[in-house]
Amino acid sequence: MGNAVVILVLIVLVFFGARRIYRTVRYGGSCCSSGGGLDKKVRVRDRNKAHYPFSYKSCKERQKQTSAKRRRVIHMVIEHIAMYVSDLESARDFCVKYLGGRSNDGYHNTGTGFRSFFITFDDGARLELMNKPGLEDPEKPLNRTGYAHIAFSMGSREKVDEVTARLKADGFEVVSGPRTTGDGYYESCVVVFEGNQIELTE
Repeated sequence: MGNAVVILVLIVLVFFGARRIYRTVRYGGSCCSSGGGLDKKVRVRDRNKAHYPFSYKSCKERQKQTSAKRRRVIHMVIEHIAMYVSDLESARDFCVKYLGGRSNDGYHNTGTGFRSFFITFDDGARLELMNKPGLEDPEKPLNRTGYAHIAFSMGSREKVDEVTARLKADGFEVVSGPRTTGDGYYESCVVVFEGNQIELTE
């Protein structure tokens, strides 16, 4: 009787051992391992990507889609500001002398009479000064809609004081400042060529 029990136990152990070896060979490991047999069995038989929304491949695909969307976002900057003036050379000389701008050689359309200068400043901002025949030159009251002023950063309070004093000494009207405004700017406002106002900030 005892020998029969031992033989039965051995048969059971051999059966389960053989079964485990078979599953390991076929599926590549236990079902509880990180790359287990059950996991591999499912992935081999079920190739529907929708069943694996967080797979490595689908994550990479989402990253590519996100990168593509970012590339479609347009980075907007003000390329330049343009203004018509009656005396083109005087306006150009003002920007170079007082504001440190650099002027190009100018453009002239002989067919239409249009002329312009581009003034470039240290940070790359540009001001286009233009002139053409038949321009109207109405009064420019300070309290009006539309263009109010162009602000130029001087880099320091001392520079604001210096340039403001220089403009005043040369006959330009200082409207306000230099002063610290309620919103924290140290600035002065000056009426310059042809009644246009500029602002000098710290």
